[in-house]
Amino acid sequence: MPDYSSGEIKPTEAVLGLIAQGRTTVAGLRARLDRAFPHANYAPNTVTNALPRLTAKGHIRLVKHGGDDDAAIYEITREGMTVFEDWLYEIASIPTPQRDAIQAKLAFLPAAGADGIARFLAIIKVLEDAAACEYGAEHGKIKTLHLSGSVADNPDLELECIQRQYTANRWGYEAKALAHLRKSLEAFEAKHGAE
Repeated sequence: MPDYSSGEIKPTEAVLGLIAQGRTTVAGLRARLDRAFPHANYAPNTVTNALPRLTAKGHIRLVKHGGDDDAAIYEITREGMTVFEDWLYEIASIPTPQRDAIQAKLAFLPAAGADGIARFLAIIKVLEDAAACEYGAEHGKIKTLHLSGSVADNPDLELECIQRQYTANRWGYEAKALAHLRKSLEAFEAKHGAE
C-alpha cells in the first residue's frame, strides 16, 4: 500500500526540486525556497534540516565547502534526479483529501455552544478577506511581469506567470468558497439564532 499523501509538497521535496534546477549555496537555496513557496510557511530551518537528510540518502552532494555553512555549494546526484522526476510526474492524490482546519471546525461547531456560529463567522470573514487580498497580490505580480515586456521572450518568466496564475486561481477559489460558507452560516444564524 502506498504511503498516505495529502498532495502537498514536503519540505525535502521542495529543497530537492530547487537543487535540481542547478548548483546552489545554502544561502541561495533559502532565498529561492522563500521566493518559490511564499505561502508554504516552511520553517526557517527547512533547508538546514533537509540538506543532511538528502545527502545521507545520496540524492545530493556537497560540491564545495564554504567559509561558513551558508556558502557551501550543493548539487543533485543522478539518484536524486531520478527521485525528483519520479515525484514530479506522479499523480499526487485524486481527489485531494479534505482534511483542512475549516472542515474539522465545521464538524465540531455544534459543540461550541450558543455563540459558536458568531465567533466562527468572524474567523471566516478574516480568512475570506485574506484570501481575496492574496488573490489580488498574485494578479499584481502577474501584471508587473507582463508590463516589463520580457515575458513573451523568456520561458522562465512565462512559466512563472503560469505558476502565479495557478496560485491566483487557488486564492480566488478559496475566497469564493469562504464567501459561500459565510453566507450559508449567516443564513443559518438568521434562521436559528442563538438556539
